[in-house]
Amino acid sequence: MKDHTTVEVTKIRKSGVFSIQDEVIREIPLTIRINGTPCATLMRTPGRERELALGFCFTEGILPDSWREGGLQWEDCNPQGNTIGLQIEHSPAFQPARPLSSPSSLTDSAEIRFMEPEPSGDETEIANRISPSVGTIDCQLRIPLPVLHSIEGQARQKQALFTLTGATHAACIFDHQGNYLFCFEDMARHNALDKAIGHALLAGVELGDKILFLSGRTNYTLICKAARCRIPLVASVSAPTSLAVSLSRRVGITLIGFLRSGEMNIYAGAERIVM
Repeated sequence: MKDHTTVEVTKIRKSGVFSIQDEVIREIPLTIRINGTPCATLMRTPGRERELALGFCFTEGILPDSWREGGLQWEDCNPQGNTIGLQIEHSPAFQPARPLSSPSSLTDSAEIRFMEPEPSGDETEIANRISPSVGTIDCQLRIPLPVLHSIEGQARQKQALFTLTGATHAACIFDHQGNYLFCFEDMARHNALDKAIGHALLAGVELGDKILFLSGRTNYTLICKAARCRIPLVASVSAPTSLAVSLSRRVGITLIGFLRSGEMNIYAGAERIVM
């Protein structure tokens, strides 16, 4: 299934009004099943369905910890390509999560609702209450400043679908020396990250010493997913939210925003950056 399509567009410019054929990103639902039980329905860009399903289930805590040992098999997508299933041998104690119909994460829909009776808490308190159960990321990684300067341009060159349509987010993984490893795009930023994480899981790539580069705003959900994979450094071309900053500080993630043209803001974990 193609990840983009062609539509007729009326353009209004100073030079006049005219019609052209333009490329737009496709938006298609994907229902994920675990052992035959619907788990979630995500709106996503077609392609890399296995990576998206595995990355989503892993970062949302849906998979049992023993999923690698229990054996993982795949059900093929249906002819329309909007359903995918994971068959996992698991302990009797494991129960699939309740079905979801929103692209928001489980933590958004469950844990944050739990906080609503106490809306006065500040970001530090909120981060303490809803941070993922990963402990502190105490990676001793040290990244020279020139390495960070180099990854923005590399990431931009890898976003082919964005160049074509202007409508995707990207999640790119680099090693600690700034070498490009892989990049995934999707209309939703959390889907792009889940695809990248799913690819790492399938390929056996450890993320505990890698750099994650994001093409847009960094929020709580993205930091939570990165924390569950123990990624020590998250950089973005745009701004973080206040809760993303607080959560990064709590779990030990170095968080960088506005990484553009040789400049950046470090919001958490500055000790990992060699000036």
